[in-house]
Amino acid sequence: LPPEHAAALVVMDQVASHAKKHDKELFTVLKFVQKKEGVPPLAKRVTRDNVVPIYDSRRSLIKACQSIERALSETLTVAITNALLSQQKDKALDYPAARSDFLKSARHVAEHTHVNDKHPLLLLLARAFFTPGFGKFPSRCLPLSVPAAVLPVQGTFWKPLSESMGKVQSGGSVAFAKSVLPYLEVPARLVLATKKNSKPASAALVVDGRTSVGDLLARLTDAEGGRDCMRGLEHWALELSRHSLLRPG
Repeated sequence: LPPEHAAALVVMDQVASHAKKHDKELFTVLKFVQKKEGVPPLAKRVTRDNVVPIYDSRRSLIKACQSIERALSETLTVAITNALLSQQKDKALDYPAARSDFLKSARHVAEHTHVNDKHPLLLLLARAFFTPGFGKFPSRCLPLSVPAAVLPVQGTFWKPLSESMGKVQSGGSVAFAKSVLPYLEVPARLVLATKKNSKPASAALVVDGRTSVGDLLARLTDAEGGRDCMRGLEHWALELSRHSLLRPG
């Protein structure tokens, strides 16, 4: 294993150990992030046994390096976004609640999404939805200090994403639905929050401070082929969100 990747394992182990002592919510997310990439046993060998893993084939080495790189990127992105939300102070916004909401959303993504989807989804969740002022171009509609995920819907009070599934707590794919939710709910809130002339029909999209996206996903949890449909919606939303980040405004 290259020395820089061994060093990355040490860094991730230190970040996770610090979170385990001081921030249980953050540690829960990091645990799933690193476990999905097979990091814990490698980190244990490097940090505790002082043994650098050796691989028999170039293919195995490349696969291990890619897993470590993804895990490092996700670990630092989640930890930094958590720190940013912890430090934000705004009387109009409840940032501690937003931080908790971010970690709950990130946990569902890290735990229940496919390993190939996890990296871009976590980056989008953290950098585009929960980081204040992040974007390649300044927005014409939103103040730079407000994270997109914290916007209230049509003047109502802000509703955490973790509550947007409503009262649905059971079903074949509820956990996966909760991991898909942010990528449909936040864009829907953005549309409603920045819409200058709201039409009466749009009122049906808002229920108790949240959109009807959660209700749609709740119906799909027990539907035949519902999980595949939700994953397709997630990929569609991810692709659209990626493109929107590269466009002015």
